[in-house]
Amino acid sequence: MLLQGFAIELWRQPDLKSLCLSLQEQFHLNVNLVLFALWLEAHQLQLSAGSWSKAERVLNESSRDFLLNLRALRKQLKYEHSELACAQQLKQALLQAELELELRELALLQELADSEAVSGECDQLRQYLKQFDNIDAQQFAEQLRCCCK
Repeated sequence: MLLQGFAIELWRQPDLKSLCLSLQEQFHLNVNLVLFALWLEAHQLQLSAGSWSKAERVLNESSRDFLLNLRALRKQLKYEHSELACAQQLKQALLQAELELELRELALLQELADSEAVSGECDQLRQYLKQFDNIDAQQFAEQLRCCCK
């Protein structure tokens, strides 16, 4: 299964979605990188440290330049301008733009995996989570994996 389809299937699971959004909100991790790590594990693939760094760099740039701005605008509409007649329509348009960008990010990750992933097992999810302060990487990796079953 391609990464995009895998991610969409996982996102339909309320427990996984809730946990990912919580981690994103609390620790500012990139949900697409979490989904990518889970996909790599499910397909028994791994990336070198350099390839994983490239994935992080590409997604961090995309998030910094576009996604975070869209997300901030959408939240601003929700909390500061909800009385506007068009607020709901604008929020939906911003959410749709966020989703389109996230799908594009998944496509970029798929391209990277197609060109640089090799067979093997590597706990890239836990390694990614370990980068964030105050996260019990082992515990959250197990929780995320549990949601995938």
